[in-house]
Amino acid sequence: MSAETVETPVEATEEAAPQKIARRKRPRRFVRWRLWTPFAVVAVLLVLAVIAVQSSTPDPADTDYASPTATGEFGASALAERLHARGVQVDVAKTVDQLGALTQAGPVTVFVPAEEMLRPDQEDVLAGLPPGSRVVMLRPPSGRLTYLQNLIVDESRSAAGTADPGCGIPEAQAAGVAEVRRDVYRPYKPDQGEAAIYCYGRSMVVQREGDVETVVVGAADPFLNGRIDHAGNSALAVGLLSQKPRMVWLDMHRREPHPPMPEFSGETHEQTYDPPPAADWSNPLYSALPPSFWAVLVGVLVTLLALAFARGRRIGPPAVEPLAVRVPAAETVYGRARLYRRAGARDTAFQALRDGAIGRMLPAVGLTSKAEPARVVATIAAKIGAPPDDVHGVLYGAPPQTDQDLLNAIYSLDTLEAAVHGGRRTERHTK
Repeated sequence: MSAETVETPVEATEEAAPQKIARRKRPRRFVRWRLWTPFAVVAVLLVLAVIAVQSSTPDPADTDYASPTATGEFGASALAERLHARGVQVDVAKTVDQLGALTQAGPVTVFVPAEEMLRPDQEDVLAGLPPGSRVVMLRPPSGRLTYLQNLIVDESRSAAGTADPGCGIPEAQAAGVAEVRRDVYRPYKPDQGEAAIYCYGRSMVVQREGDVETVVVGAADPFLNGRIDHAGNSALAVGLLSQKPRMVWLDMHRREPHPPMPEFSGETHEQTYDPPPAADWSNPLYSALPPSFWAVLVGVLVTLLALAFARGRRIGPPAVEPLAVRVPAAETVYGRARLYRRAGARDTAFQALRDGAIGRMLPAVGLTSKAEPARVVATIAAKIGAPPDDVHGVLYGAPPQTDQDLLNAIYSLDTLEAAVHGGRRTERHTK
């Protein structure tokens, strides 16, 4: 093959090779983006969902929450005005003592929008109301429900939905469809839940214990300014609170401090410990945190699990697969030689040739790849009858510095390998 025929494809290959390499690398830069983009979108959607749920869920500790004087979205001034228009006398109690004082004059409706603000020792004020009274509670804690009403939250939604009454309670029948379906209740002990009347898909429960009727509503939306005019919310809220000519509104947004302990008189009394009744079978940590927190936690865990599967390494040994394209060995050799030439890497190119020649000569002289260079030189020199210094220079000498030195070194290497195998010397080429 002439020098001109070798030079012609060299330039084309040298220019095409970087472009091919660049085209192969370009898709890999987007692999990580393609992998992370779906998870990033899911994370952003989860964050937005949490923000939306939190912004639409009122906090009972907020002083505006279901307050008869608050005009904001989570206030209940519109409900108070409609009760006044219905002819109901609305008295506001800020403390439990005020509530007890206002409920002694006869049957009364007590509205408790934030029942969790009552201490456990203050629950007796609701049980000691005059006969014929009614208590309306909004989304009380699950533990209080179990203790007071033998109820438990069966499921809870992130936002209130509409539902049909589904019961014969006159107030619910008059209101029709209302936005009550958020907390869904069921009896804690089924054998003791026959006296309860379930409305709105079990999101409103009416129970009578003795002469006092208790209504548990699973959503606060029908009573708040922002949602009172939707569906039958107004008719339901006003109907539940206007059955008595007088109503007491417990407008509490923080727990009252415990009374001081009596001073120790020095007398000892034998006391027995009576454990409190079981309030709830569920984990208190689960009840303490909002359902939206657990929904976000589950979403994050699923996202991390999917990411672990996507980023995880394959279990087991690598699988052997056939190449998509077969490349002739000559093209590989020519390609590597042209890369070496373009980089001016004469030493690297010649060292590759040396390693290949030594690997082919060692079996011919009875040596292995672990043999020391000195032993290799001595054995090859003894076999072909050449001076050891000449053999050492060919196999382990200094690398060539010019193209002509490279050609001469390759000629010497081919001649030495031919002599070891008993063949003829290759024809020497010059520039």
